[in-house]
Order: sequence, then C-alpha cells, then structure tokens
Amino acid sequence: MESLLDRAGKTIRRHGLIAPDDRVLVALSGGPDSVCLLHVLRALGYRTGAAHLDHLTRRGASTQDAAWVREWTGRFGIECHIRTRNVAEEARALGVTFEEHARAVRYAFLVEIAHTCGYTAVATGHHAGDQAETVLMRLLRGTSGRGLSGIPYLREQDGVRIVRPLLDCGRGAILEYLEHHGLEFRIDISNTDERYFRNRVRRRLLPELARDYNHNLVEALSRTAAMLQDDNRLLIRMAAEEAEACGIAENRLDRKRFSAMDRALQGRVLLLLAWRNGADCSYERICEGIEFVCEGPTGRQCDLGSGFRLRNGRRYAHVEADACALSETAIAYPGITRVGGRVFLVSPAKAVEPVDWRTYCTPARQVFDADALREPLTARLWRAGDRFIPFGMKGTKKLQDYFVDTGVSVPERNAQWLLISGGRIAWIVGRAIDARVAVAANTRRVLEVEVFDERDALD
Repeated sequence: MESLLDRAGKTIRRHGLIAPDDRVLVALSGGPDSVCLLHVLRALGYRTGAAHLDHLTRRGASTQDAAWVREWTGRFGIECHIRTRNVAEEARALGVTFEEHARAVRYAFLVEIAHTCGYTAVATGHHAGDQAETVLMRLLRGTSGRGLSGIPYLREQDGVRIVRPLLDCGRGAILEYLEHHGLEFRIDISNTDERYFRNRVRRRLLPELARDYNHNLVEALSRTAAMLQDDNRLLIRMAAEEAEACGIAENRLDRKRFSAMDRALQGRVLLLLAWRNGADCSYERICEGIEFVCEGPTGRQCDLGSGFRLRNGRRYAHVEADACALSETAIAYPGITRVGGRVFLVSPAKAVEPVDWRTYCTPARQVFDADALREPLTARLWRAGDRFIPFGMKGTKKLQDYFVDTGVSVPERNAQWLLISGGRIAWIVGRAIDARVAVAANTRRVLEVEVFDERDALD
C-alpha cells in the first residue's frame, strides 16, 4: 500500500509543485493537516519555514494556538513567522463575512512573508477531504466547470506559488501518519460548528452520501476535480489565444471567427472581453452575448450588464464607446468590491505606524496617505491619455510612456487596473503609486488597499 509520504512526493513531482532548490513557507495553523504537511516536506528534504496568523478568535484559544506553534517550531529549530490581527473586528468594520476577510488577509500575510523572507512557494495543508467538500459545496450553489475543478494543486499569487502537496491524501491517512510519527497537533473547535456551511457538508452531507451511495465518494470527487483542472488549463490557454485572434486588444470580436468557435470557448472569450472592460457578467448574460455576436443583426446593441455593451458591425462586434466610462466602479472604503475579475479590499484608515513601507508594500498591497486621497475612490482599466506623478518626481508622466519605459507589454497594458482618487490616478495596481497620495513624513493616517484575482477567492 502506498504510504502518505510516497503519495505526497508523487503529487509534488506530477504537478511540478516544488523544485529541489525551493524554500517553502508552510501555512502552519497547528492543526493535524498543517503539522503533517510540514513534517512530510522536511522528510522529503525540502527547506521549510512556517507562518501563523493569530485571528484573535475563540475567546483566546487562537492565541494559545499561536503560542503552541511558536513552541513546537522552536523545538525543531524551524524558522517561524507569527502575526496577530483582529480579523473579526476588521470584518465587521468592512461589512463582510469573517470567513471571506480571514481568507483574504491570511493569504496576503503568507505572500508577504514569502516576498520579504525569500521563500519561493507557500504550501497549505488542503487534502482530499477538503477537495471533496469544495466540489460538493460549489455544485450545490451552482458553478462553472472551473468552479467544479475545486482547489488547484498549484496557483500563483503576486509571483509566489501556492501549492497543495497533500491534495491527493485522505484525512484518515494524515491522522495515521501523525500517530505513527508521534506528532502532536491542535484542534480548532470551530471546525465542529455546524452554523458554517462547510462544516455541515463535512459532518453531515458527505458522510451520508458516502454511506448510502458511494463509499469512495471523497476519492471520486477529488478525481473528478483533478480531471477538470486538466481540462480547464487547456481551455484557459485556448480561450486566451482565440481572444487575441478575435481582436480583444482592440476591444472588439471578429464575428465570423467567434461564431466558428466551440461554445465552451465562446463563453470564455466573451468573459475575457467583459473583464477587460471592468464588467462581471452572469451566465445568463454571457449566453445572450454569444447569441447576439453570432446571430444578432448589424447595427443593434446588446447590454450585458455592469455597463458592458456590444454593438454589432458587419465584421466585428465592438464594445460601445462609453462602456469604459460606465465601467469605472466605485470602491467601497472600508469594504470589499469585486470588479472585472478582481477583488479590491480596503481596510479602515488607521494612525501611521513606524513601519518600513517600502518592504511592507507588495504588488498586491499598497498603503496611501489617507488624508491625501479624494472622493470618489474608483477602479478602472487604463485609458489613452492617462497621466500620473511617479513617486520621487514632481511633474506628470503619460502612462503610455511609463509602460514603454518599464517594458510593460501590450497585453499587460490592456489588462492594467488603476485605482482612481477624485478623478486622478492613485495607484497603477501592482506597479506604481502616485506621489500625491504616497505616505510621507507628515502623514498622520494611512489607508491600506489589497487587490487580488477573484479566482483566488475560490481556492
């Protein structure tokens, strides 16, 4: 029978998760899955460290977990990074759910540590049971083929690989491994709280389905997700190629070429065009858009929602001229805003702290002088004629010239998001801040903005 160590090693090799010279940061909660993961990676010879975020929850129990992680890693001489953050209080202030905010700040913390401490990959302890739960939850709520592909073995966030080496391993095998090696771990009592949807699926629905319909349900759902991930990677690549060939860079679609595509690609290409214009379209609107581009009469227009409209010409379906203006989306602050496949997370303004902001900020996180920002705060894609004042300069610079000087390719420019403050560029997201809103010596309050791909919120 294949051991857990062998299976994890096979998963790493099959999916190219970790290279021999990688430094791997393990998200160590102290629970059985993360403890097992760290031990497995060290047994396989990888260089590892650990990171733990104390959410200040469960009436002090989370702080006890953090203390345990510090002691346990210290016992084995493992480099460990621990931070405390009042996630529940922040979530209330932002008007979002605890789970949504906790996930966003947790991954932002892990990526930050990876950047600042020289780790090339972040490993999380997701296992086959987690995969099965995720697939079933999304199926119940309704989702796309991409959604049913579940938790990816590998994804990238801000230049850091997020990997799941235990995704082919069952929870039973993990517990057996811990017992065999005499490894201690912590138990998070909130995982038994059936007020949460995932916990109800894990504790009620999955066991009942496995008992009455398929004893190997976890393995079956995990296998299905793995196959769909393979299909999805191919479709993503094909859709990007077809979108480029259809003229997406010119904000249009070649109707003849689009009509000849398989429907699976048509939907993805249209969604890419919508995202490029800051729009999020429902499945029903995408279906309407496909029919319109393929069969709609010349001269007619189709409103796909979110300010995204198409007008059919003889050869091309064009994005309406004013769609870009309509696509400028108000950003909630504090709060979470989804737009064009991106999630903007704005934390409440706070008093400035003695922090090295140059190392604190990352491509996905920027800090601004809160009192220098102007209302409204919005997000949109870049436009010809946009100008900003680069940090360290006094005069304005055309964004077009900035792109040329920094080697930003045309496809990257077409997908470049901007954070706008009072009608002026505040942040070329992931690249540069405007000098007028940068933190300075006289800054009294700071506002933090994080931006990540909406697909990351599913994983």
